[in-house]
Amino acid sequence: MPKRISAIVVVLILILGFASLVEAGTPRSTWVENEIYQYNHPFASQLPQELATKMQKMTASPFAFCN
Repeated sequence: MPKRISAIVVVLILILGFASLVEAGTPRSTWVENEIYQYNHPFASQLPQELATKMQKMTASPFAFCN
């Protein structure tokens, strides 16, 4: 019984380790861009020009759109 439990623990550790490697395979910049897009996507239909301006300003500086 203890061997079976330790085998299950080892399998779980391996699975969790591979899962974190898959997430790490995506560059952070891509993840950030995707998060920004997902957050702002609903505004695209309401205020497309303002959203485009915001994205252009953010390209220059992440904090430029606050001003």
